[in-house]
Amino acid sequence: EDGERQPISFAHAEKQSEPPPTTFTWKKHAEFVSLAGSFNGWVPNIQLHKKDTTRLDGTVKQVFSVDLILPEGFHMYKFFVDGEWMVDEKLPQTFDPQGNLNNFTKVEADGTVPCHRFPVQKNKTASVPV
Repeated sequence: EDGERQPISFAHAEKQSEPPPTTFTWKKHAEFVSLAGSFNGWVPNIQLHKKDTTRLDGTVKQVFSVDLILPEGFHMYKFFVDGEWMVDEKLPQTFDPQGNLNNFTKVEADGTVPCHRFPVQKNKTASVPV
């Protein structure tokens, strides 16, 4: 084994080839971070792996990440950080039908994740192309 983690796949098995992985990253201080979303029934059982990185100024920053292979489409998700549900305010956000604020990503047919930012509307609705 080369020591690298393999991405967790949520893509449908009938596809000829899986799309490239989508990386989910939590860059704030935490002890434990997991991920849940529309792709796994909102169960926070996908653990992000902690890695310490050294900045140019010599300080150490911890980053949590996990690679997932997601099927084409729109996916909402949330981080479960030290026992609390959190969104990353620097990533695209939208509200679900119940009014919960979530991060989201969209995987294109070719497996790419486009760079996009959609502002959250004050009235708890966001215009999100699907």
